[in-house]
Amino acid sequence: MKKLYLILGLAALITACTGEKSTKNEFTLNGKFADANSKFEGKEIYLMKFDEKTDNYFSLDTTTVTNGTLTFHETLDTPNEVRFISTYGFPKAVFFVGEAGNIELDLDSMLVPTLKGTELNDKY
Repeated sequence: MKKLYLILGLAALITACTGEKSTKNEFTLNGKFADANSKFEGKEIYLMKFDEKTDNYFSLDTTTVTNGTLTFHETLDTPNEVRFISTYGFPKAVFFVGEAGNIELDLDSMLVPTLKGTELNDKY
């Protein structure tokens, strides 16, 4: 009987360890330009991160503006890491907190960002 419990316990442990990866540190950023015919239509937008070790920033992903919208999806190494998007022609980078959930970004005609959808971005 003890062997049966041991085998069942090991089977449960193996199943738990090989299950699907947790999505708790994943986010989706959906952005929208107020003017769908903006000068950024068809342009590449870069999702970027600052690396404190090298004192430099680097691109994590790239997307293209289509019909005035952009989308990024990322899995974070650690929760609540600061990210930003940028491209040639942006007057400044748009910073946001990469936290689990769906983040909505609206860029008005002056490219002023409004962020919502997650706790920290709602406060921004």
